[in-house]
Amino acid sequence: MQKNGYEILKLLLINKVEVNMVQRSFIRNVSLIVATTFILSGCANMPQESLGLGALRAVACGLGVALFGGNGSDIAKAAAICGTIEVIGEQLLKNRREKYASAEEFYNGEIKEVQLFNTEKEHYKTQLVAEVHQLKVETQKMLSLQKNGQTDQQALKNQKIVLQKKQEEVDKVAKNMKDELKFQQALHAKIKKEKPKDSRLANLEKEVNKLNQTIAEVEKQRSQLASLDDDLV
Repeated sequence: MQKNGYEILKLLLINKVEVNMVQRSFIRNVSLIVATTFILSGCANMPQESLGLGALRAVACGLGVALFGGNGSDIAKAAAICGTIEVIGEQLLKNRREKYASAEEFYNGEIKEVQLFNTEKEHYKTQLVAEVHQLKVETQKMLSLQKNGQTDQQALKNQKIVLQKKQEEVDKVAKNMKDELKFQQALHAKIKKEKPKDSRLANLEKEVNKLNQTIAEVEKQRSQLASLDDDLV
């Protein structure tokens, strides 16, 4: 019978396993992650199986980082990412499944939604790259004029506000994409588990990879915006 995260921690304590300081810190971190798992899942709304898988994944990831010499902060971050992705993905699957009459309708409908979402965000990425390039040209020109005393401080402040607003927008879009990525990964895992030879898996995997690449590029552009913002001191 599969043990959940709580049972694993209980066994460690009952058997008085000797652990070093990093391991003890890891166990404390996992305890927090298990609690966070319940909060993120909406407590009673999430099946116990998913909670157990989330806790076990947190333990495995955190332990892996600990074994490679990671500090407490690294362990906590790894456990948090791995522990919550299972829960969040399962909750998103549950929420979206409710509007469909059957599993097949759910899979077909959501795969179409995945393709539409990824195409839309790919267009956003392309537009963002162009906007960031333009902002870079404008900012560098203003900084060059500033050195010659040809730009007033108000113009620089206004440009800084534009850059900061753009960063806020990108942050929101990036978060939305990352949430969607969790769903797409969970959907792929669910279909693969139930129908390992399903012809839809290959295309869905391509969509997941495409969204991952889009997120990476958007985050790269976000870093460039932050760099331009920092230049305008």
